[in-house]
Amino acid sequence: MTVRVLPRTQLPQHVSSLFADRHLIILTPATGDLGWASEAVWECARAAASGRRGILLVDLSVQQATLDRGATTIGQRGITDAFRSDAPLEDVTSEQDRPRLHYIGRGTPLEDPALVWASPRWRRLARGFASEGALLLLFAPPEALTALDVAEDGLVVLAPDGYDPANGTFPKIADRLARGSSLLGVVANPSAIRSSQPHQRPSGSRPAIRRPSRTTGPHRRRRGPAYAGLAGLLLIAAALVVIWARGSGTESARETGARGARPPDARRAASPAPGSIAGDSLYYSVQVAAYNTLSQAVAHASGLESSGRLAIVTPVRLGSRGLWYRVLVGALPTARAADSALKDLWGSGLVERPQGTILRTPEAIRVKARASKDHAIEDVRGLRGRGIPAYIVQAPDGTALVYVGAFDLPEQARAADSLLAAASLRGTLVQRTGIVP
Repeated sequence: MTVRVLPRTQLPQHVSSLFADRHLIILTPATGDLGWASEAVWECARAAASGRRGILLVDLSVQQATLDRGATTIGQRGITDAFRSDAPLEDVTSEQDRPRLHYIGRGTPLEDPALVWASPRWRRLARGFASEGALLLLFAPPEALTALDVAEDGLVVLAPDGYDPANGTFPKIADRLARGSSLLGVVANPSAIRSSQPHQRPSGSRPAIRRPSRTTGPHRRRRGPAYAGLAGLLLIAAALVVIWARGSGTESARETGARGARPPDARRAASPAPGSIAGDSLYYSVQVAAYNTLSQAVAHASGLESSGRLAIVTPVRLGSRGLWYRVLVGALPTARAADSALKDLWGSGLVERPQGTILRTPEAIRVKARASKDHAIEDVRGLRGRGIPAYIVQAPDGTALVYVGAFDLPEQARAADSLLAAASLRGTLVQRTGIVP
């Protein structure tokens, strides 16, 4: 497994892009220095709060209220009290020193904290935060990972000396990763990062392409206007009220986000275990950049295509931040293959280490299927000329499939579907399959 190391001194630069299109992230310590871990968690949370969406940080500690030391405001009750009494979460939520950043402490200690960790409410919260475009950050000790009943968008490990899932330490973290959780990165001290680098990039290799910063203004530490903080609190409170009201047995309807989508009786393919073979299903890609203009994304993708790689531009709408264009490389069947592709990008100098994120992207919008690849190439040229970043994947039977985008969830396809609709075109959201050399 390739581990993306996030230097703690550079968290403001990394977090804004790494957390941007995710809605539930678990942060877990791989260290006995919980003071260091707490500081790193708050740095991540405050960096994430530099945008416009609501952020809620929750402390799921056991022996001590680890994150209280970094909070500017602490409520008298916490997450254990809310879960035990079935109280609304806004009753235990405290606004912090950044607009739209809120915190829920541990609360009253429980003899069996697994009653909170294993609660099905986490699944409802995850759906609600995703629908509201907000971000839920859970600080969970390793012992909570076994019981925590939620499918997170990724795991961030806090380890001042670095962390390697294969070295046998912190087995509960390794177990969570083995069950399919995605390791977004390891927050570490710069000294640990320097000591872990095997070598420098050879002289004469082509320069690395840097990911542009998404930050739109200076990083300010002062407290925002009172009305901004109130708006952020109301956003979180409203979201929590809606989520709580859904009830434990209610599933929100999932929209396909694409015209001509699959019939109601279609079933999503089961997620493959990392490293497993899933026939010709293409479950993974590597994200190397994201831009807020299509021209920049296409220019970056063209450079990658000239090196012989399959480059994909995927439009995604990131809540109030508007429309962004991900630049992805590859259509890969396994996490191991994606990991190999990322290492190849590093080695070739096309991506600067430790940039690059492995994404699970099993779905795409199929626009056409052509018996002739030449005809498919003409289709792609025509679509790209109309501002629709299409690409080609060969089907096992030799058919050339014209795809747009690569997505993990159907709702992510809405932006791409809008582009097709504006061009009076239709597409079908399908499981991404094919053969990529």
